[in-house]
Amino acid sequence: MRCIICSCEGFEIAFAGVKDFEYETYQPVDHGRCPRCGVIAQYPLPHSSVIQTFYPPNYRNYQPDSQHLFSFFKKIEEYGLVRRLANIIGDNQSANILEIGCGSGSLLRALQKRGFKNLSGSDFRTSSRQERGIRFVRGDIEARFPYEERFDVIIMINVIEHLLDPVEALRKCRDHLFPGGKIIVMTPNAGSLALSLFGKYWAGFHAPRHIFLFNRKSLKKISKDIGLDQVICHSTVEPGEWSISIQNILQDAALGKTKLQNGLAWYTNVLSILLMPVAILQNLTPKCANIFCVFQKAG
Repeated sequence: MRCIICSCEGFEIAFAGVKDFEYETYQPVDHGRCPRCGVIAQYPLPHSSVIQTFYPPNYRNYQPDSQHLFSFFKKIEEYGLVRRLANIIGDNQSANILEIGCGSGSLLRALQKRGFKNLSGSDFRTSSRQERGIRFVRGDIEARFPYEERFDVIIMINVIEHLLDPVEALRKCRDHLFPGGKIIVMTPNAGSLALSLFGKYWAGFHAPRHIFLFNRKSLKKISKDIGLDQVICHSTVEPGEWSISIQNILQDAALGKTKLQNGLAWYTNVLSILLMPVAILQNLTPKCANIFCVFQKAG
């Protein structure tokens, strides 16, 4: 297998038999690691015809906003994310903003509450509609870009790791940016401390849905290769990386397995609270849970 980032052919299987511990949609998959740039990829890559079957009806990113405890934690995370996005976008509340992989649209609605007016979203599971001033289009960026016009900001939060060709998807986004426009990406860190501790049970695999996993080095190379300037590369706190990794271990053990709701056990949110100090300390190191990057198109 040739690395799509640096063309190295030295991929070796590093994590064999990673199961879908959360939804049990597919067979166990193997992951290889590139020795040159550190990117991790499923090997062999799944066929495009089966990818949509990885996302069951109860997949949590597609669930509507609710009063469940998990939604409460997601709202806290979303609040911090919206603050960060608003700081990056600036005072231009008329900026044309698109979110690829918008799921239920909760982030776009949060941006709207923040005052942003020109908001659009796309996802292969959403319906095409206009909802309270936000445009939604059903589409798969790997097949074609979902809109004809250009944008000031394109947001991809936990998206590029799900794609068969994330480099080409970012190239399409670049082509649909105005000069000076920005692509904002958040993705699991292939250099995470939790990966080295949990191995195949690491929550970042989210197997089989996460196909490619990136580190800072590989993201920097992508931005350079497709002609984008890297503006920011920050870490983010994610206690769920630890709690879901522990859940995966328990789900793989006969005595620890329990019924999951939307991919989560009854105890996972409690673990997230208890492990928050660990996640904060991890965020102070290069081995953080997620990488948050902003790429800018030349003006």
